[in-house]
Amino acid sequence: MAWRNGGGTTTEVHAHCPTGSHFDWRVSIAAIAADGPFSRFVGYDRHIMTIEGAGFTLSEPEGLIDVAPVYRVRSFAGDLDVMSRLKAGPVRDYNLMVRRDRYESRLECLFNDEDFNCVVSAGWLLLTVLSGKARQGASNLEAEDSLLAESGDSLGLAPVDGPFRLAVCTIRPREPLPI
Repeated sequence: MAWRNGGGTTTEVHAHCPTGSHFDWRVSIAAIAADGPFSRFVGYDRHIMTIEGAGFTLSEPEGLIDVAPVYRVRSFAGDLDVMSRLKAGPVRDYNLMVRRDRYESRLECLFNDEDFNCVVSAGWLLLTVLSGKARQGASNLEAEDSLLAESGDSLGLAPVDGPFRLAVCTIRPREPLPI
């Protein structure tokens, strides 16, 4: 989907829309072709990393956020007015956006030359292969293939023909406040 400002495009990896209209959380990959404003997402936490290209800088009211080098995760509030400036040409980035009033979230980038195994204790875990290949059961996953696991699920990935790089999105419901 093309951005309203014409500076890029977004491909949705997964969105959780319990009411059918607005997402509670979303994972996407964006291609940024030009400097310009980021869309505001009031009430959302944003986690982002460059996955291709030299990276970019985000200017927000409290300073600069350097979204480089590749695979370095940065986080910021979606409520802020943010401008992006490319370092050296177009980039692609990986984004996790989560409603902060409902969920705690984290984005990590892992390099695996061994098996990756986990059990989801609460919420969701979305895994995206960023480079290399991994096997899950009888299925091979290549770059930009994803798996979604929910509370109680277990996942195991094994490297195929060498190491693989993995984006790990963790989304957990916030505990209700005591009365």
